[in-house]
Amino acid sequence: MAVNARMRWYKNSDEISAFLASINPCWDEEKWRCMMYSHLKMTEKETSLRLQGEYEEDIRIFYEIEIEALKMADYMSCGIINQMY
Repeated sequence: MAVNARMRWYKNSDEISAFLASINPCWDEEKWRCMMYSHLKMTEKETSLRLQGEYEEDIRIFYEIEIEALKMADYMSCGIINQMY
């Protein structure tokens, strides 16, 4: 991935993290940023593995991405629930 594209990708995740933290006091911007960065790193790794034909490792990373996405969904859900009560 080109350096400029990677920088824009991470800048976008910073903006999303800041936005989410601004709309719900139960969400921490730094926690969102850490989850987003981890997600982006794993997605980039998984894409590289697929392009290199390393399919077994690609699948393993894909499952890690899925687990992390579910953790992000849990954090989001808990924030929504806690904000309402």
